[in-house]
Amino acid sequence: MVRALLLSLLLAAMPQTGTFKVSGTVVRDDKLDPATVNQANQIRISGPSTTIVNIGAGGTFEFPNIRPGNYQIVVGPRITMSPMAVVVTDSDVKDLRVVVPLSNDVTGTVAVDGNGPRPRFQLSFTRADSPGGNPTNITASTSFTLTLPAGEYRMAAVGLPSGFTLKSATLGNTDLLNQTFKVGQGPPGTIAISLGVSSPPPWVKVSGQVVGGNATSVTLSGTPMVDTLNARVGPDGTFEFPMVLPGNYTARVVPAVAIAPPTPITVGSADVKNVEVRIPASKEVSGKITVRGNVPVPRLILSLANGTAPVPANATGT
Repeated sequence: MVRALLLSLLLAAMPQTGTFKVSGTVVRDDKLDPATVNQANQIRISGPSTTIVNIGAGGTFEFPNIRPGNYQIVVGPRITMSPMAVVVTDSDVKDLRVVVPLSNDVTGTVAVDGNGPRPRFQLSFTRADSPGGNPTNITASTSFTLTLPAGEYRMAAVGLPSGFTLKSATLGNTDLLNQTFKVGQGPPGTIAISLGVSSPPPWVKVSGQVVGGNATSVTLSGTPMVDTLNARVGPDGTFEFPMVLPGNYTARVVPAVAIAPPTPITVGSADVKNVEVRIPASKEVSGKITVRGNVPVPRLILSLANGTAPVPANATGT
């Protein structure tokens, strides 16, 4: 009897580790129905555990079986919003109101004087009407799109490499080099960015030859440039990239050959010549697997290695 009483008291004193419900309503500043907006009809809670549910009719949502702890709630996946903090203790959390701020897509294009290669750099968008927030960054490519909450913004170029200058950046009649712009209900238009180049320009030529195989072209990709370059292979196997920025690259043949390793190329401030992109000769290898005993043949993956050292990097321009 005493033991039973002590056990009851002990159980009553032990903390309970149950789960609870977190529920509420999503409201959008643009007045659209959160349950039907394309790619934004889900809501996520993250903390000690993560749960994603669909938003119901009228914006309602409910997360079942949430353990106590500190959480953040966001609507997504294509929503730009600050996470909502939620603390779950020892009871259900009800009647939350998750507000999705008005946002819009901002598009843009990047052109380079002389139709030169586009360097890799970022565009930074900072709120001008509410200082202190983190900027929104995007890699500037030939054309780009990012989503920004409604507000007033200032744009800046970040990481523009040597030899390039931000010549102009306009949004309609707005000079973004000296003025802010606003994001609101309607599309703000397209940002047109033009880059100037130094004289002489910051790019060099890269040329060479494909050895072996029947490649039709060679591609060149690397971190200095956003775009992947493509050069036609001539009848004699030669190729040339007329505009390549300094940095490290990888060359590959087209059509792709599985056994042809990528060729590393380092580009400096002078033309790089006599690059060799090799396609190894191949030969069919056949074999036979014998299984002893009355058992099914297992699924096997065999690999062959020639044991040779990797192909060294090509010549470096200086």
